[in-house]
Amino acid sequence: HPPFEITPFRKESEYTDAELQTSAGISPDNFFYFFDSFFDRFGDDLRVREERIAEIREMIQQGKFEEALEALEIYEAIADRLEAEIDPERRDEARRGAAAIRNAILELESEIPEEFREEFLSILEKEEAIVTSAEISSKIKELCETLSKLDP
Repeated sequence: HPPFEITPFRKESEYTDAELQTSAGISPDNFFYFFDSFFDRFGDDLRVREERIAEIREMIQQGKFEEALEALEIYEAIADRLEAEIDPERRDEARRGAAAIRNAILELESEIPEEFREEFLSILEKEEAIVTSAEISSKIKELCETLSKLDP
């Protein structure tokens, strides 16, 4: 097992049956959604990204695509943060969440009208980027720990 090998997201097998671990909560069609999304800024990004996906799923299932796009916009901001700053200690949690999100989006694919499909399927690419970042940061941490044990 080479020290810098990165596990490709698409080939993960340990999380094939992963499901979202949160419900939608307050959805974008609710008057109080602004407050919910505001307070999520102070929450755990790994958990909040799953909550946004649950909201997207709920809105798509109800045929409320504009509201789903609103949740998608918030998801993208969270996903960008995670991609840039993922904690190497949470690599496995990020991978499990990415697999659950991937499963949820693929289940919805046929319900998404063609004009919105590309926007929502971009979630799959973003999740792959988060997993890749988590893998890289974990390998860097591993390398630093190994180097610190070596006698200069």
